[in-house]
Amino acid sequence: MSSYSFSAVNPAHPSACTNETISGMPSGLTAAAFNANPAAQHYSAQLGVTCASRGFASEAHVAGEKTFDVMGKTVTWDGNVWTK
Repeated sequence: MSSYSFSAVNPAHPSACTNETISGMPSGLTAAAFNANPAAQHYSAQLGVTCASRGFASEAHVAGEKTFDVMGKTVTWDGNVWTK
């Protein structure tokens, strides 16, 4: 099992983006497979893509690091939000 980085945009806050890490995923996971997942699509998540590369230029710290269980996988958010 491996960990991968991705960025996500909550549809309720489309001008904000978060960089996150998901662990417990199979080795060799492709961006196409990850991005096609319904949960990833809901949050416009893109595997291996940072918020900065998606055009979000300003980083703000809003919370401490948080860990979530998402469909049996561990997702870690660093507590920073990127905005346009």
